[in-house]
Amino acid sequence: MRKTIEIPEDIHDWYVKTAKEMAMPTSALMVFGLKNYIDQQKSLVNIEDVMRQLKELKQKNE
Repeated sequence: MRKTIEIPEDIHDWYVKTAKEMAMPTSALMVFGLKNYIDQQKSLVNIEDVMRQLKELKQKNE
């Protein structure tokens, strides 16, 4: 899927520089970054669930 977005010049420059350093296309670096962000967000949801479960267990044991 192709998407066109406007990004600030400083972010564009960072992507170009970093993509060159990693020898990969800027679009691949952007997808990599977005995938990592999505994974982090999912992890936060999972952590919240684990914390809630731990709290419930602690309350049951008190």
